Amino acid sequence: MKRIVLLFGSILFLSLSLSAQTQTVVATAHSGGINHVARDLSGTYLFSAGEDGVVRIWDTRKRRMTEYIRVSPMPVHMIAVNPVRSEFAVLEREVSRGFLLSVWDWEKKEKIFSFKINEMPLSLRFSPKGTYLVFSRTDWNSLTFLDASTGQRLPLLSDGFGIVSDFIISRSEQTILAYNPAGSIQYWDIRRGTLKQRVHTESNVKYVSFNNDNRYMSGFRDGNLLVIDLVSGKVHGRTPVEQVYATRFDSSTNNIITLSEDENRTLVKTFAFHGAGFNLSERYSTSVTGTIVNAVYSGTVYISLKNEGFIASLNPVSGRATSFTAARLAVLTDFAFLDDYAAISSSEKIFLFRSPYFKPHPLEEPRLRFTRVLIDNPFTGVSGIIRGSYNSFVVWEKGGEKQGLYGFLDPSTGTLSDINTMPFPITDIKSTGNRLLFMESNGRLTVKEAFSLDTIFSYTAFGIQSVVPAGDEKLIAGKTKINTTDSSMVEVNIRTRETVLIESGNLYTYDLVYDPVSNQVFSLGIEQLGTRLRTVLKAHSGTHYENSRTIIASDNEDVSASIVIDPETSRIYTSLGFSSIRQFKGYGISTLTRSEGIPRKLKIHNSYLYALNRDSSISVWDKLSGKKVMDFYILENDEWIVLLSDGTYTSSPGAQQFVSVGVSHPASQGDS
Repeated sequence: MKRIVLLFGSILFLSLSLSAQTQTVVATAHSGGINHVARDLSGTYLFSAGEDGVVRIWDTRKRRMTEYIRVSPMPVHMIAVNPVRSEFAVLEREVSRGFLLSVWDWEKKEKIFSFKINEMPLSLRFSPKGTYLVFSRTDWNSLTFLDASTGQRLPLLSDGFGIVSDFIISRSEQTILAYNPAGSIQYWDIRRGTLKQRVHTESNVKYVSFNNDNRYMSGFRDGNLLVIDLVSGKVHGRTPVEQVYATRFDSSTNNIITLSEDENRTLVKTFAFHGAGFNLSERYSTSVTGTIVNAVYSGTVYISLKNEGFIASLNPVSGRATSFTAARLAVLTDFAFLDDYAAISSSEKIFLFRSPYFKPHPLEEPRLRFTRVLIDNPFTGVSGIIRGSYNSFVVWEKGGEKQGLYGFLDPSTGTLSDINTMPFPITDIKSTGNRLLFMESNGRLTVKEAFSLDTIFSYTAFGIQSVVPAGDEKLIAGKTKINTTDSSMVEVNIRTRETVLIESGNLYTYDLVYDPVSNQVFSLGIEQLGTRLRTVLKAHSGTHYENSRTIIASDNEDVSASIVIDPETSRIYTSLGFSSIRQFKGYGISTLTRSEGIPRKLKIHNSYLYALNRDSSISVWDKLSGKKVMDFYILENDEWIVLLSDGTYTSSPGAQQFVSVGVSHPASQGDS
């Protein structure tokens, strides 16, 4: 028997009256690594582009995350900040192939335009007045100029002059300085397209960085850190440094840092460059555990480590890295509701919350109150949880190694007991009336009486992915289509054991719901059109559900999407498409209010639709109006925060440090 380790009530915190420029922000880290970091012109704000498809803004004065903008369901690889407007440009990897360069207004959290490119750029920058967005690529015609306001490609320097590994644009925006790895620094008139000057210099200089007044360039070649005069092309500083993979000029001084690989550590060296005497001298050398993948040098050295979602400041003398304030979210695996209880599972804990909010018509309650019970999870890895019969939750180990394990959680006592087994690992459990429906990894479906656990029926088929009861006597199973005469759906009669293939048109079907009012089955599956695969939401009707029609199609494989049906209205909700939740009313499709999270698993309880997002936050909508009402965060240290759409919040005491009320948008703009 597993029992609770913590129980407490929450405190209600009210935000300030919110204006158009203020908000309440929960400071969370990226759920994955940071791929690129850029700074604003003053160095006050840092912008991080994450593997999770999110851009976060970090205040270097307050040393905390202050803004969160989801820009893509795919990783974001590069970012540049407009120096005069509240805009940034990001490079997104597309779901199919190639990249998408998009520009966003971070105050409005709106995309302004996007531009498709086929390869990762070598460099990406806004011009000093914000007129152009420029990137270079591995081509003779290396530079591409876009109108930074519209995304229109401009016919500037379109004849090309060789590969440009990096560049800077003059403050007047009349001249571009381009470094060519063949060994030249070239000055071009942007409007006229004429070469103003070519200076010969060192070839194949890597990891280029420019100093603040654009007079010098640092880089690495043949085991040496170089400082090159951009006017003459001469090397004014040279010193040996091993295995360098990045150099950075300080934006406020002529100091330079280098990053070098050193087994499982990163060696950080600081050099002072004195231009007048052409002197390059080492000042500090330290090492940091882990691999630094990003570094910004703006008076202070700011870094991010591989697979870490934080920004940290680095002391170049001691090597101490101090993380900015941002919470890691606990990795949640499932959630379910029973009356005024919510049970949420992670690999180590089960969080049992109780609140009048979970009752019907919770807004009639005078206060937003939550209590929490924390229970050790007896199962390893991923756990599933559903509302069972007889006022309990059913909790199980998903995809165990040898046999299936499941137990019953009594929310009134906070105890998880009666651990039972199935012959094979359990992949899913459904509850219907006084029955439990088990799906095992060998493709076996078993129906048990919920109280006695006596077996009523079992059926085995290869490749079963999902199952849903269709009344008392039928099961509809989604499966993999194994040959041309097979189908990805099958109807199984519990009483007669008769099976009927349902022609779905899918290669495989992985999620199902049943509407008893219209006697329709709705499915999510993968369909092939020519050489393309797409994910489709379909409705199936008829005596044996032989008639199918596509409701929504997404041009990618989205096998983590889900569907749910509202038992009161028969509305269908789906998270298909890595964007907003859509609902199907039988006569049309509408979209719910956009969430910053990417909704995945959906559940309905009383008045609300709940989504477990890809980053393990939980978002909540009014299921009828489609308006978002709440975000729920459970932190890695078991603390929690509930943030309502009006900016009010409630939290456990230890989570208060991660909530900022009345956060202003960044006022200064930037440079990458």
